[in-house]
Amino acid sequence: MRKRTLFSIIPTLALAAGSASAQSSNIFAEGFNSGFSSPYSATWGTPVFGDTNPGIITDGSIAGIEGDGFAAANVNQSATNGTVVIIGSMDVDTGYAIQQAGEVITFTGDFGWRYGNATTASDLSIHNGQSGFNIGAKTGVTDAPITFNYGAQAAGTLNAVTFSYTTVEDDVGETVTLRVRHADANAVANLTQLLTDNWLVDVGVPEPEPGPTNATLVVGVRADGLSYYYNPQNGASAYVNNGAIVEEDNTKVGDVIGALGYGGSFYSFGQVTSSTNTAVLGEYRVNHIPLTNVYHTVDGNIGGSDFTRNILTNAADADLIDFAHDGADFWFLADDGGVYQNSSTNAAFTFSNTVAGVYHSLSFQESKLVAGVTTDSGLSRVVTYDSGAFSTLWSQGGGAVSNGITQVAGDMSGFVFVSRTDGLVYEVSSGQDYFGNSGQWGGSPTDSALGLVAEVNSYLQINTSGAVYLRDVAKENAIAQLATLNGSGFVGLAVVDVAVLQAGYAEWSVGYGLVGGADDDDDGDELSNIYEYGLGGNPTNAADQGTLPTLSVSNGVARYTHVQLTDPNADIIYTVEQTPDLVNTEWTNANWSAVTTNITIDVNFDAVEYEVSGQDELFFRFKINQL
Repeated sequence: MRKRTLFSIIPTLALAAGSASAQSSNIFAEGFNSGFSSPYSATWGTPVFGDTNPGIITDGSIAGIEGDGFAAANVNQSATNGTVVIIGSMDVDTGYAIQQAGEVITFTGDFGWRYGNATTASDLSIHNGQSGFNIGAKTGVTDAPITFNYGAQAAGTLNAVTFSYTTVEDDVGETVTLRVRHADANAVANLTQLLTDNWLVDVGVPEPEPGPTNATLVVGVRADGLSYYYNPQNGASAYVNNGAIVEEDNTKVGDVIGALGYGGSFYSFGQVTSSTNTAVLGEYRVNHIPLTNVYHTVDGNIGGSDFTRNILTNAADADLIDFAHDGADFWFLADDGGVYQNSSTNAAFTFSNTVAGVYHSLSFQESKLVAGVTTDSGLSRVVTYDSGAFSTLWSQGGGAVSNGITQVAGDMSGFVFVSRTDGLVYEVSSGQDYFGNSGQWGGSPTDSALGLVAEVNSYLQINTSGAVYLRDVAKENAIAQLATLNGSGFVGLAVVDVAVLQAGYAEWSVGYGLVGGADDDDDGDELSNIYEYGLGGNPTNAADQGTLPTLSVSNGVARYTHVQLTDPNADIIYTVEQTPDLVNTEWTNANWSAVTTNITIDVNFDAVEYEVSGQDELFFRFKINQL
């Protein structure tokens, strides 16, 4: 019998529950070794592994079995009427609650038989249709049929069985129960001993939906000034700030009209609609919210941001409806086609000399100013201005839409997108391709699509109810709803390139509003706050402990893997220690066969893997401490 590697995790770290990362986490494990304690929440009939005679076998009678034992259960069936019956059912409540659609719950276990012959063993199988996972009212669900028949395996061997289930929206919040049921075909009388070992249930969390290229935050703003972001790196969305049009005493004096992102900052502009001591009725104001140094938690939640109101005002005697930034100046578009530079109250030029109609949207595409206009006859058109020259880039016929709004957005790679409030979207720089209709946005005729943003090879749009959508130019991905931001009355959307920062435990804890200290456990999940920080967990959500360490054994080599923050200013230290004896304990972080570092996980974390071999017994301890 090969050397045994007995492994354990000292309760410094609780290895339970799932992970909100895109990696797989173990939610149940049973090795059927000495000291076995029944994990079953319910059983029915026999055999029940570990409980039914002879129970746990530790005599080494099957060479190569990992650990110090395996489970055996005798089956003695005399019926030969050919009617399939259930002869044993084992349910295990994993305690894991499903967090989102798309999680993959996977069971793996080793099964075999002895004492009998292939004919009698062929009568026995893991029941397809009743084995699998219980999710809420669903029982025995799997993505694919289970086809394991004992007689198809060689006697005295253990063979891997795997089945999985991918969660859907209706499963969110439901707990996962593993169910293993045996079936007897009753073709022949049999006296057979069934064997099993190494049961594991893992949950794999999906990657977020595809996000815009080269963008970290997608920010939507409402007319009342409240702005919310979506982080495509991890699917998080939350409140940014209140950028309402106010005067110096924070009295709201107007509504926000639009938004843009530039240079790591988010800008909103609106008009003063209430005359006060300092606010000029009809004046336009721009707010600046810098996001380049904003702290983001691993979940993407913003821990605070400074912003400056009224960085620029414009008292133009015109109805300004959108603005853009060329790297040096702000440019404002009036609904009559006039364009105003910075605070100038006189139009620098007017698009209406080229196309008459109602103008709605202004953008930059390469060096050109690009405007969207709806003619009186309902045509959507794109007109450009470049170094004094005007041109009509694109014209689309069709009936007038509900309120005649035509939006345009360009990016620096040359793409120009056009959308209307009926949901029609066009990519106009490579053949005037038609992209869809309002049904594909998931909205309705009264839920207008607004806030168009062009990214490299893709566009994003938000509708008035806060639903954010993405589509790429290659059309390889269908229109995908990325998020629904809070509230309603959204009027603008911006994309801001912001690196996700990790700036030490103190700032991280402030971002989550923690009450306890580093060694406390604010969410009561038996994982202290400092461990949540170091493993990417959410200290206010007991279901999200981050990416927990894993331990695997293969061919006599034990591998212990944990994630670590990549930020050099994370102000914590990770330690993995080992000892061969828990009685005369002497922990050491030396004696590793190999240590592999800098295994890339994502922008915030990489992984470290420790290997050790040639040991009969070994215990591991994982620690995270502040510097």
